[in-house]
Amino acid sequence: MLQRQSSISARIRRLADLSRRFGPQAAADKTQLVRALRSTRLTNPDDLLLLHDTLCFMRAYPDSSELENLVETELQRFEARVRGYRRSTRDKSAARLADSGIAGTKTTHPFGYEMALLLKERHGKSIKLERDDNLSEWEDKLYDVLPLLVAWQENDAIDNDDSFDVEGFLKRARGERSSDDLQGLLHLFRSAELNQRLRRHFFESLDLYLSWNLAASRGSRTLCRFPSASRFYFAEPLLPRSGDLAAQLKAPAKRLVRLSRSEGKEIISLACEVLAVRNRELYPITLANPEEIYCIEPGRGLQIYLFATPPSIRLPLEANFGAMFARNGMPIGYGIAATLFDRVEIAINVFPAYRAGESAYIIEQFFKVFYHHFGSRIFLVRSMQMGNDEEEALKSGAFWFYYKLGFRAISPAVRKLAEQERAKQLQRRGYRTPLKTQEKLAKSDVVLVLDDAQRGSWKEPPLARLAYRVTDYFAQSHDGDREAGIEAALSELTTILAVRSFKGWSEGEVTSLKRLAPLLINIKGLPRWSAREKRDLVSVIRAKGSRYERDYALLSLKHKKLKRAIEILAGIEPNR
Repeated sequence: MLQRQSSISARIRRLADLSRRFGPQAAADKTQLVRALRSTRLTNPDDLLLLHDTLCFMRAYPDSSELENLVETELQRFEARVRGYRRSTRDKSAARLADSGIAGTKTTHPFGYEMALLLKERHGKSIKLERDDNLSEWEDKLYDVLPLLVAWQENDAIDNDDSFDVEGFLKRARGERSSDDLQGLLHLFRSAELNQRLRRHFFESLDLYLSWNLAASRGSRTLCRFPSASRFYFAEPLLPRSGDLAAQLKAPAKRLVRLSRSEGKEIISLACEVLAVRNRELYPITLANPEEIYCIEPGRGLQIYLFATPPSIRLPLEANFGAMFARNGMPIGYGIAATLFDRVEIAINVFPAYRAGESAYIIEQFFKVFYHHFGSRIFLVRSMQMGNDEEEALKSGAFWFYYKLGFRAISPAVRKLAEQERAKQLQRRGYRTPLKTQEKLAKSDVVLVLDDAQRGSWKEPPLARLAYRVTDYFAQSHDGDREAGIEAALSELTTILAVRSFKGWSEGEVTSLKRLAPLLINIKGLPRWSAREKRDLVSVIRAKGSRYERDYALLSLKHKKLKRAIEILAGIEPNR
């Protein structure tokens, strides 16, 4: 039996190795191995995980339609393998596969408010409150929040019943239509006299763990698919990293398509499931605006979805976009991008099962979207992506990956160290940068500047410094009274910009003006701007709160005087 299991394990490892190779012989060998493994029973959880992730990789990077169909069939029946594993081992609950995201397993996580709502709506009884050893602590937290959730008269029960039981109250209060305590609790939050920010805050303060039963679940890693009308088959080896990223970015780009509201809503739900099943959340995706979801298909089966946020939760100055990447319909990673004038800060995470694929191509195409469709010329990647306090990125050699794409450290000391290490790599064949040195290299953000006028001189405006300018304005001009400060700033700014009426303005546009006013009135010389510059500034302000945040990104990009004024407010002196 042990010998047979060892043989099965060896075949799975062989398939995993072959999955990254392409060509007629590799395709034939993969087909033969997949068919040979079809009838095997797996009793080792590591074998199950490796086979699952290998099949997922092969589904994203198929050699042919025949092999794609074969792999898809195996994934559709993979839950049967999990059931066979349970029957054949002592692990009857598949605890060793918990949080793997595989069909037929269970994942547990303290999901946020909006994510909990979405999962409960789409997956019903499969999403439940997780009862654990901390039940009393959870009940204590809910007891403190409950008065904010119930009707006013119900507080007499909470205050005066000496034997008041939180869990018993939930069962009593939830009604016949609520299938379980979680649904009843979510209904209490939805109907509470709280705004959405407070609902989110109080729900997440409970630190509730929810369990998601992935039996026959289309939300599992095994079965989740994005809509994809076409396929790309990999008959040849995968593309290597681009030798000239700047040239790659400047090459013509495919069209960026804004989806319909119904399409956008479905893509948001799918993307949330992709993250949730991996115990992750990303607010620009979870809280995305269904009216502003974009899709671009650069080629080679890649789909890039961008998620903008509604006006109420947009960042103060940046335009923030979540991203999801799919390959031939298989979700393979996610990212985030925040633009400010011609700078874009980007972070990308390709899921582990797909990192042996064309990760460089995915990253390059993501950059290209912002070069062409948002006007970005400065690409910023934070130190965490290099491995600063992130061991996985450190060991993957992320710093050198970006270095070879043309990125350079912002810190002069790190930039000098990188040059020294690069010289050693060129002089000594096989030289590898020691881990301790990599840790030093990872301490700096890195940047790629594609604007010749700013190369070597670009400095990032510190957003925190701009925020403190607003804090100082409230403290020094209004004794810390923010309400009075906002009203005064609004009055002063509308006078300067000749905004005499809000007729025709949306609620989001008015909110944007109120939020930006305490910062913008700190711009020296603003009253002396030309009439055209002031009108353009009003357009930028309105765009920040308009239906589509991409409009704000593009309009602010064109306002060179505003960019310079913000830089000066942030303490960046003009180059002489």
